[in-house]
Amino acid sequence: MLLAFGGAAMATCAYAYTELVETMTVELNDGSKVEYVIEDVAKVSFDIREETTGFLLTGADGQQVYRAETLAPVFRYAPEGENAHVQFLFGTADNAGALADLKECSHMVVVDFTNAGLFAADVNLAGDSPAATVKIYEWTDGEVSAVNELVSEGTVTTSRNTKGVVTMELEARFDDGTSLRASYNGTPVDVDGLEVLFPTPGPKNELNYYNMDGALANTLKITGFAKTSTSSGRVKYTAAFENSTEKCYIELMPEYVGQSINFAEHIEANSGTPYYFFYYGNVQLASPNGEYRNQGLSGTMQVVENEDGTLTVTADVTNWYKSLWGDSRAGTPERVTIEYTGECEGLAPQAKNTVEYYNMDGDLASSINITDFAKTSTSSGRVKYTATLENSTERCYIELMPEYVGQSINFAEHTEANSGTAYYIFYYGSVQLASPNGEYRNQGLSGTMQVVENGDGTITVNADVTNWYKSLWGDSRDGTPERVVIEYKGECSGL
Repeated sequence: MLLAFGGAAMATCAYAYTELVETMTVELNDGSKVEYVIEDVAKVSFDIREETTGFLLTGADGQQVYRAETLAPVFRYAPEGENAHVQFLFGTADNAGALADLKECSHMVVVDFTNAGLFAADVNLAGDSPAATVKIYEWTDGEVSAVNELVSEGTVTTSRNTKGVVTMELEARFDDGTSLRASYNGTPVDVDGLEVLFPTPGPKNELNYYNMDGALANTLKITGFAKTSTSSGRVKYTAAFENSTEKCYIELMPEYVGQSINFAEHIEANSGTPYYFFYYGNVQLASPNGEYRNQGLSGTMQVVENEDGTLTVTADVTNWYKSLWGDSRAGTPERVTIEYTGECEGLAPQAKNTVEYYNMDGDLASSINITDFAKTSTSSGRVKYTATLENSTERCYIELMPEYVGQSINFAEHTEANSGTAYYIFYYGSVQLASPNGEYRNQGLSGTMQVVENGDGTITVNADVTNWYKSLWGDSRDGTPERVVIEYKGECSGL
């Protein structure tokens, strides 16, 4: 019985009593909860107070990204020109002294106004063709990393008083849930352009060297290139650097100019591969041409001679190679990149090889490719250069006395009829202009032309003439404003 009583007593001690406890749970905007026991709460009060907000940005998740009591500064870009848009720019920065400081913000806002949207009330920011638009740019390490521009609803109101003070009220909600509110009253900071924020795309014109660890160890500003020819018939493009005497060049056979060279495509030794070579410091990689240089295995490079006489060079090569003394891969992980477009000493603009005809209104009416010229001699001792035109039966030629070959002829310098002037004539369609030689042709009054025999079987022809002339039957200026322009450099049969 004692054991039974003891067991019952132990079982009774295992139970606990329960009671009701009143609690108050407060759920915050961020989703977290705070719980209070009512009997521990002495007083609960609620209050309404005014808070001034000049700039409020809320993310797609409903969380506050940025808030400021006042919005300042606001930059204004108002380019000249009819129908040019005016832009207001501001960002998540407590103090931006210059436009470039907006790149240090996490977010930047650009409000773009047409003439109809500026200084107007309740301008709709959504729709297909709004009078004002708003974009939010996200910046990461000084670069634009994202742009939010799809507005589902929103309006902007702007006004300006006689002293130039601008008022702006802006509210916008974006498709992803992001929302923006801005209230401004002040004088915007005018800027001349937005290049500091949105630089014009273009080549960096620099060489970058990455060391054995793959880290960028050196950047050299490229100020230009120079093109030269070697005794072996190759072309060599040598870089010039700002404040550096480093040596860098690309040498290759002419057939590679304009082509992208991939070192990996020539991994098998082949003495028939046209020669190419990349040189910078210890990175010296060649084609498999048997000329006692290491054969590059990794990278690409390209040299393009542009029509305007500039050069474009791109390269990205790593110092892996197959040496002359083994088939295995050798070298180092050093890497060199080049990005350049600009002037090149020794490189002339490429001829269009066209004849262009401008009509009576001065508009370009036709541009025909010239595929060839042919040189012939006439019975009167002149030389005649006749163009072959692509898909055209138009006649086009220049005929002149041999002493004019290589000279630039200016029609205006021969305005007085003189039978002693050496003969020349320009002929294309209805534009037929001659020297004042008494051979019953209209005497040209406006334009120049030149034919140069280059000494390598090619000729260079340049002409720019307008159909103004002095006819055989009067001394007054006659003709039409029709104009013909020829630019050609290439083969000439009969030379």
